[in-house]
Formats: sequence, structure tokens, C-alpha cells
Amino acid sequence: MLTKESPDLVCIDGPFESHAEMCAEALERGIHVFAEKPLALNLQDLEKIKQALSHSSARLAAMTEMRFTPQFETACSLAKNGTLGDIRTVHIQKCYRLGNRLEFYKKRSSYGGTIPWIGTHAMDLIFACGCKEFSRISAWHTTAGNNQHGDMENAAMILMTGKQDLAASISLEYLFPAGTDRFADDRMRIAGTEAVAEVRDGKVFLTDHTGTHEIPLKEQTRWIFSSFVESLTNGEEFHPTAEESLLGTELSLRARDAADQKKEIILS
Repeated sequence: MLTKESPDLVCIDGPFESHAEMCAEALERGIHVFAEKPLALNLQDLEKIKQALSHSSARLAAMTEMRFTPQFETACSLAKNGTLGDIRTVHIQKCYRLGNRLEFYKKRSSYGGTIPWIGTHAMDLIFACGCKEFSRISAWHTTAGNNQHGDMENAAMILMTGKQDLAASISLEYLFPAGTDRFADDRMRIAGTEAVAEVRDGKVFLTDHTGTHEIPLKEQTRWIFSSFVESLTNGEEFHPTAEESLLGTELSLRARDAADQKKEIILS
């Protein structure tokens, strides 16, 4: 297909275990890539993407769109513009209904794990706050109570500590009760030396020395795919950058491995 059509851009959303091969092949041909996450299911395949990108003129972005939503963009902007002071802790919660998942979710070989699948979203939100340098990572996950979904973990937690006394934690769950009026419950808490910002129920709250106040949300004027396409034509920097997409994937895979091995991993 790539030879016949010679596209400028491909959107990759095939079987998870094929993402890395597809990404690398397109990048090798100089074709821009917009890919569903996780970009790879193991570090070896992720390295293939890195190698392909290193000598390609094409650009890469993962489909981690949460930073574009009004509530999370508003909260992350408070972190980056100094309103919160020096950031000390960031916590992301992603909670979904379990429901009845397709068969590929039930096998590690085709699903990759809940941490890489959902955790990459949380990683990207942490990056959007300006927090990227981490030196240690530990994690836990379990399949207990996953309603006969095989290898699929229905709960996980990650802790990352940074080189400048920064800590980031992530909780991932398929534990949101059925019958509610929402499919998911995504939250964020950013604590700095001057103030705390929280995202809950689609709203943003700022707590500082004057009390707790709801913050007006930024109007959404950008969407991830159209913004990526525009960046290819106007040459402007796009976030998540390829480096952020690769780093989010790598940290998620290392967190999954840390949970499997039940030990802390030191990051280079």
C-alpha cells in the first residue's frame, strides 16, 4: 500500500503488536506517522522506531490527545506559567468501566498491558506540565477481579521520582461502576510551592493563600490530529513531540516491567 499510494502521512491504528513495525516502515520511507498508542509493546520494538526516526525526514506523534482538552490544558498551563510555583508532585487518575472487552485485551502478547495502553495518556499529561526528567520508576498491577479478562490488568499504580525532588504518580483502573452516566473518571492534581491545581468532574480548581476557586476553562481551539497536520505544513513545533511520544511509551513499558518484576527500575 505504501509503495502504491506513496502517502505523505499515515494514521496507524492496527493490531497493537504491529504498531512498531508499521511506524518504523513508514518512517523509513519518509512518511509522517500519527499513531495510536502504545507505539510498541516492548523496548526492543520501540528501539526500532527510534532508529527509523533518527535517519528519517518524517515526523512522529502518538494519539495522546488529553492535553488538548480544555480542563487539562487549563491545569497544565497553570503549572507551566508559574502560578503554582515550583512543582513538587503531580498525580493523574484514569478510571474506566470494564465492560466486556474484545479478545485481544485478554492476552499480553496482543494487548501489551494496561500500563502501556492507558498510562501513556497520563505520561503525556505529566510532560504537558513541564515535568519530564525522572530517575526512578516503580509500579504495581493486578488482574484480580478482572471478570475473566485473562491477562488484562484491571488496576495499576505507578510512582516516578525526578532528579529535582519531583514525584509523579499515576493510578489506572477499570473499576468505574457500571450504570453511571459517565464511561470514565479522569482527574489530575498538580501541587507546587505556591498553589495546587486540581481537575475533577471536567472542571479546574485552584487553591492558593486566598482559598479554593474554580478557574474558567480555556476554549478548545486546537485538536490533536488537525494540529499535527498543520505543523507539517507550517513547520511549527508540535506537542507531543516525537521525543515526548517515545519517552511516554518507554516510561510506560518500563513501569509495566517494574510491576512484573516487583522491583524499582533506575532510569538512565
